Amino acid sequence: MTKIKNDLNSSKIKLPSELAQLLAEISSDEKPAHIKQELGQFFTPNFTSKFMVEFANYIPTKRKLTILEPGVGTAILAATLVEYLITFDIVEEIQLTCYEIDDSIIEYTESVLIALDYLCLKQNKKFRYFIIRQDFILSNQDVFSNTVNDFRKYDFIISNPPFFKLSINDERAKLAANIIHGLPNIYNIFFYISSKLLEENGKLLFLIPRSFCSGSHYKQIREHFIESIKLLKIHLFSSEEKIFHTHSVLYESVIVYAEKSIPSNVYDINISHSNNIKEKVNINYNCNFSLNENIIELPTNENDLLVLNKIHKWNNSLFKSGYNITHGKLIITKAENILFKNINDSANLVPMIWIYNIDTGTFNFSIEDKYGKYLLKNHQTEKYIIKNNNYILLRRYNNNDFTNRIIATPYLKEYLQADYLGIERLVSFIDKPNHFISKEEIFGISAILNSQFVNSYLGMINGIINVTSDIILNIPLPDLEKIKEIGKSIINKQITNDELFSYLLKI
Repeated sequence: MTKIKNDLNSSKIKLPSELAQLLAEISSDEKPAHIKQELGQFFTPNFTSKFMVEFANYIPTKRKLTILEPGVGTAILAATLVEYLITFDIVEEIQLTCYEIDDSIIEYTESVLIALDYLCLKQNKKFRYFIIRQDFILSNQDVFSNTVNDFRKYDFIISNPPFFKLSINDERAKLAANIIHGLPNIYNIFFYISSKLLEENGKLLFLIPRSFCSGSHYKQIREHFIESIKLLKIHLFSSEEKIFHTHSVLYESVIVYAEKSIPSNVYDINISHSNNIKEKVNINYNCNFSLNENIIELPTNENDLLVLNKIHKWNNSLFKSGYNITHGKLIITKAENILFKNINDSANLVPMIWIYNIDTGTFNFSIEDKYGKYLLKNHQTEKYIIKNNNYILLRRYNNNDFTNRIIATPYLKEYLQADYLGIERLVSFIDKPNHFISKEEIFGISAILNSQFVNSYLGMINGIINVTSDIILNIPLPDLEKIKEIGKSIINKQITNDELFSYLLKI
């Protein structure tokens, strides 16, 4: 801390954004971890804020610009943006509005904004700022009734919003109930409100978790967001990249750059990715985004692009082919008196399938038992039991156990001599209600779901987040006859799992 305070009085501080970072480090050092967690506070380091502004490459077209930063912190982002904007001759005046509820840093924020004012003065630019010490969501709740006044519209909104889940009873969660699904993360509400506070053709630049782009859980908020906002650019940071300086985060992050305009049903979004914030981009391509499909794919390497090029040509899916995914229900803590280690004379015992019976492409009932291989069948256990039939068994994904996001196993009725099976909570199964699934289909679907091809695709649409049933059912697949051909080749050992990636690229 002594070094930082000495730097404040040294020639090392040349720009307001540099002052903002040093003050952020002082604040972070002074504040207990649990307080930062409650605020969802991750200060944006200077190198990340510069990367964001350069990534947007915004070209101003107005003499007077209005800027908003919700959750301003020590104003690192706002300062970086203003420092960039005053380099343009067309810009004569900048008005900055900031929101902040952390009283402990307001003095720091004001110091940075005063330094920013002085810098603008030296560049013959007018600069005005307003700090609103209120909750951003509650202060702008009229957004949810579509009654925002025009004088509260902005040309540019920049933010690294707070990140934490709100309880169902939180007033902010109740306000946003119509635009969210399940327990909301506060960053989504910041993002949505900001989209409504933009001027026509205004720009929005946010650093947010990758989950916004991912899967069904955030589909509802994306639907509300994209109806009036056109996504221009998205940059994905490598999961190993430390973009919050001294802070460690457990999620992948993206920069989203967008504008207020009514998008067409299908348009291109420029997608980029880099392994290191200080290195050149290693992937840059235009994603053909569909409002109806509402999926944002984020490739990270050349193989991903090959997968996208092929998978976009497939029109089949498990859902379209009539398949369904059902989750097992038996919880071991509730099964002490209904499980048996060995078969006995009772006709009411059925084989029990546990998560450890399932490996990638292999079903093993003979594995050493932990709980009990057989389940008592009676009226109380009927909800845990299914008919013995052909299925694709799935084990719940755990990124500590496997590199694949889906672990699928072919299961054939002949594997166990029984009329019924017991299924535990951590096991799911794919079936086709009222239809018998052929052996070739079972092996073909299992192989494709286990393939590096599908694993790559899931990484692009879901990141490191666990894969839901909805996502699995809607993965694009080849037509059913091709799936059967793959299954037959797997059964006859004509194709190995390692060869399947190349095979799928060719069909």
